[in-house]
Amino acid sequence: MQTVNIQDITNTILQGDCIEILKTIPSESVDLIFADPPYFMQTEGELLRTNGEKFSGVEDEWDKFNDFQEYDKFCTLWLAKMQKSAKKKRVLFGLLAHFKNIYRIGYIMQNLDFWILNDVVWNKSNPVPNFGGTRFCNAHETLLWCSKGKKINLPLIIKQ
Repeated sequence: MQTVNIQDITNTILQGDCIEILKTIPSESVDLIFADPPYFMQTEGELLRTNGEKFSGVEDEWDKFNDFQEYDKFCTLWLAKMQKSAKKKRVLFGLLAHFKNIYRIGYIMQNLDFWILNDVVWNKSNPVPNFGGTRFCNAHETLLWCSKGKKINLPLIIKQ
């Protein structure tokens, strides 16, 4: 697979098979990566909203895995390729994750020597409802803010 010129894809959203796309990104060429990985929702049967309407959830093939081992293998592969494309001491990774996968993704990232700088909570004003009344309503998603290694060198100044 041919490597892309990083200037040709700067400030561009690349859509497609992430493993194949990441193979084309030059090593240590990316400053910032934001990813929204598959949730692996593991739903079985129909989920109905309180008004009886069907909730489709995530029914797409890209979110289907046979088991946690297959999901973990996929995540390890794309995270390793993402890490390879990231610049040393410069890149920040933003990973938006669902409660079903946030701990698995964080564990894998730490095993790959990502450094978790912090987590950010996205408070959702329209969360998926508690269909069966058997658990609390999940009204947030978590963003992991990470770097490639412990030391980063960013000219980042945030004034309040």
